[in-house]
Amino acid sequence: GFASAKWFRSVEVVPFVLQYRVAYNCHHHPAMLEDIEMAIKYIRENAEDYGIDINKVGAIGYSAGGHLVTMAGVYGGSRNELEKIGVPAEVSLRPNFVMPIYPVVTMQDDICHIWSRRSFLGHREYTQELKDEYSMELNIPDDMVPTYILACRDDPVVIFENSVRLEKSLVEKNIPHRFAVYEKGG
Repeated sequence: GFASAKWFRSVEVVPFVLQYRVAYNCHHHPAMLEDIEMAIKYIRENAEDYGIDINKVGAIGYSAGGHLVTMAGVYGGSRNELEKIGVPAEVSLRPNFVMPIYPVVTMQDDICHIWSRRSFLGHREYTQELKDEYSMELNIPDDMVPTYILACRDDPVVIFENSVRLEKSLVEKNIPHRFAVYEKGG
């Protein structure tokens, strides 16, 4: 994220890099979503200090981070969860737009990135209900935030079809989006 932040800064965008909790340190869902929501809350609450328009807060994520930013666009700021941690109703924890880059999208067995699913959900039984709940292509809301997807067909880690499924769901819901596809790039 630091290279991206440096580039965004060069074009006068105020970047922040979120180092969120991950499975390597024994954290699983919902830790990551809580981290991105609290980062968005912090940015919005301190927007004046940073010269930020609170209506132009976006999130970019790569690979598993692409799943996280998409999830923030889908589930971010769920009132039930926010009430549990005492966040006022007027504070939005949902980004205004998301940029999933070569994202992990689905938890379905056919093209799931197995390591990401295990890291995200932990070592438990993956019921179909659980896989469906965290397969972002199955959960795009009617008010999903604008989305910019970028993926390469030759990605050796995350199967390109993840991005295709996300884009198809965005089209079906008529969500403003762009899908940048490159033949090569890894």
